[in-house]
Amino acid sequence: MRYEDRNDLFKPGYLPVESGVLRYDDGYVTVLAHTRMPRCRAKMVHWWFGYLADSRTYALWHPRDHKHLEWDGANPEGNYYGTSHIVRESLGGDGEVHELRVDFQDPRDVFDPVRYEALDGVAICALPGSVEAGLSLGHMSHFIRNTDYGCEMRSRFWLGD
Repeated sequence: MRYEDRNDLFKPGYLPVESGVLRYDDGYVTVLAHTRMPRCRAKMVHWWFGYLADSRTYALWHPRDHKHLEWDGANPEGNYYGTSHIVRESLGGDGEVHELRVDFQDPRDVFDPVRYEALDGVAICALPGSVEAGLSLGHMSHFIRNTDYGCEMRSRFWLGD
């Protein structure tokens, strides 16, 4: 799945690949992860991103890989759209720690806004970038939809455009 196909996430059911890494001949890479979240609702994940206040709360999401979080500017008190996180985390289990800037976007600016308004869920969207290299790495989304058991998060990291 490439970034231009992102609205396929609105389709019912599942896409041919929900977890893994897709590598394309032009160097483009998509990292996909499907996470089932029993007894959790999509609005809880949305709340969580606004709740994140510091490194301690960031580590709760992934204690091994999430090392540091700070807001670029003031904590938005629940509304993270248009704000940024500066984070240090391990990626891909290699143990190397990367410093990233995560610029959050309103999902209506990323996905089809009409389809997004009808979604029984939320999307957490951002532009991730390398602080060290001073460049954007692509696009990311945690696309969360409610299910009969809770919710599921379909994460996409579109890298290389």
